[in-house]
Amino acid sequence: MAERARELIRNTGIFAIGSLSTKILSLLMVPLYTTVLSTADYGTVDVIGTFTGLLAPLVTLSVYDAVFRWALDDANDASTAFSNALVVWASSMLIFSSICVGLAALGVAHIGYFWFMVVLGSLGAICSSLVRGLGYVKLFTVAGIVSSVVFMTLNLVFLLQLELGLTGYLLASAISAVVSLLVVSFGARVWQYWQATVVQPARMQQLLIYSLPLVPNALSWWGIASANRVVLLTFAGVAANGLYAVANKLPSLINLVYGAFLQSWQMAAVKSYDDQDAGDYYTKTFDIVARLQLLMVMALLCVTQFVFATWIAPTYWQAWLVVLVSQRC
Repeated sequence: MAERARELIRNTGIFAIGSLSTKILSLLMVPLYTTVLSTADYGTVDVIGTFTGLLAPLVTLSVYDAVFRWALDDANDASTAFSNALVVWASSMLIFSSICVGLAALGVAHIGYFWFMVVLGSLGAICSSLVRGLGYVKLFTVAGIVSSVVFMTLNLVFLLQLELGLTGYLLASAISAVVSLLVVSFGARVWQYWQATVVQPARMQQLLIYSLPLVPNALSWWGIASANRVVLLTFAGVAANGLYAVANKLPSLINLVYGAFLQSWQMAAVKSYDDQDAGDYYTKTFDIVARLQLLMVMALLCVTQFVFATWIAPTYWQAWLVVLVSQRC
């Protein structure tokens, strides 16, 4: 068990370096965002991100989860899963693109950007799942850091120098997503895992049998994390959603730490599944994680008001109260 614990902690640390460095860079930019962008603009950004997260498992049918699971077994399974998943992804994108064309004809705002981020994000999820499953943990982390640095740099240019406002923010986000995908793809040479000869309907069916039950799971997590934004948008407007988005900046640190652990835990749980003491291992790990999460929430509540008073623009000040409510619920 000691060796498994060390590997879990090591991988969690690597994932956490990428996640936390990304979040720290993002937090450093919050004063700029809250000064340059109005609450309505920030709310728009958050709404687009929220619905992008909703559509990712729907348009891909969560095949990226199947790619990750197959890639943990061996390289041959990874190649088979990756190749068939790309065909499923391409088919889904054709349908999704047709819907977006119709929405564009109706004059829906920012639909082009939304389409691009869903297409790129879903492809990136498949490639990242392959890379994680194959054990390229450090590459996965590096891609996140590089993407964040590019995003921050472009925002300084687009928001401060060119004064592009919301358009500049969205453009910086899109470019940084492309950079992340390129780093992952070239770092692991993911094209080597594409084999047209293994693409078969029967193998696609195997992937979907595994992945389809995970779609409701992904949607449930989205509902827990993001459904309140839809309610806010409907009854309070996009500006209120902007305040809520800023209020979630600090609590999201806890989610990032847990997310780093979860990425490592998925690998560890699969590897230890057949061990005789797997049940005890899972139970002890859950107990430790629950205690640490409680401590992080308590620490966050102690510093929230100070951080908002010194770091956030005055127009967003009232958002700190939302942090207290969200962390107590």
